[in-house]
Amino acid sequence: MPRRTWLDSKIDVFLGELAASGMHLDRHRAGELITGQVRAVTALMRVTEATARGYLGDEASTDMAGGCCSRSPANGPAPA
Repeated sequence: MPRRTWLDSKIDVFLGELAASGMHLDRHRAGELITGQVRAVTALMRVTEATARGYLGDEASTDMAGGCCSRSPANGPAPA
């Protein structure tokens, strides 16, 4: 069995949080979203991807999923 990667674990947390809110997203798209966050942190903070991943722990994945849920069409627009 292949070893689980950092991204795999963050995808699991992200999808678990979405599922708890009754939402679904495929693993590939979830991975793209998380990878996009890593790249944003890398660019904004001018750090390596490894350093950016260190800043994006499980709490960041949970917060990102919560943000998706608050902006879903069923919940209306996100608060300003």
